[in-house]
Amino acid sequence: MKINNYKSIVLLTLCISLLFACSNSDKKANEQLEIARALYESNDLNQAKLEVDNIRNFYPKAYKVIKRGNRLMRDIELKEQRRTVAYCDSTLKIKESEVAPLTEGFILEKDTAYEEVGNWVYKTQVIEKNVNRNYLRTTVNEKGKIVLSSIYRGSAPLKHSSVKIEGTSGEFAKTLTVAEDGANNYTFNDGGVYNEIVTYKNGTDNGVINFINNNQNQTLKVTFIGKRNLKTTLSKEDKIALEKSFNLAATLSDIERMKKEIKMAQAKIEFLTKKNMESDSLKKE
Repeated sequence: MKINNYKSIVLLTLCISLLFACSNSDKKANEQLEIARALYESNDLNQAKLEVDNIRNFYPKAYKVIKRGNRLMRDIELKEQRRTVAYCDSTLKIKESEVAPLTEGFILEKDTAYEEVGNWVYKTQVIEKNVNRNYLRTTVNEKGKIVLSSIYRGSAPLKHSSVKIEGTSGEFAKTLTVAEDGANNYTFNDGGVYNEIVTYKNGTDNGVINFINNNQNQTLKVTFIGKRNLKTTLSKEDKIALEKSFNLAATLSDIERMKKEIKMAQAKIEFLTKKNMESDSLKKE
């Protein structure tokens, strides 16, 4: 009988100890949560998130406090996303106001019947004005993607598939090879005159655009590389066209990036708001 009483006392002591430990854990977790809440109110959002994470890490059995911490974490993320939307909205307006001056001297080539996105081409580089020369042409689409093309016209084919740009210092950049495919590399014969147009997109310019833009003050030699090579000098007009295209592309791509960030942030706001509403609804039941 005494043994049974002893076991009961031990079990009771253990239960009291566990209850005390849980109570003490909840108290400390609550204190941690209040710190996180104060940081949230003062807009120190990164630190607030760290404090909420600490509740989960150090007090894993404080389930009720962790649940309230999850709600606070959603509120923190909501505030972050609303801040992102506000920042991008204001910056977007500034960037959009910069587009008109940057497009001065450009012509928008766009067939609205077939194309959703047109291409900006600088006035000195429209094809009609350059039918009798070999040159590098730069275009920028309305989404901010910049594309380089090498254009050859002559009495004999080059079958070129890449170009190399070399400065006076000996430094150079070379595009990747673009195989003849009838699209990005195509050739046609116009009354005995061979025309070749190679377009370097999706990174196949391999740094050539940046190289030209960063070496505007140098004399830049261009080599059309194919079954036969052709060397020429990049004209001042083509340098200017590329520089202006580069600046336009940077602004247009910034605009597209901010629009995407706003869209993503708004989707997260919608999701988090819905989660909070569901959580509040369960509390009332």
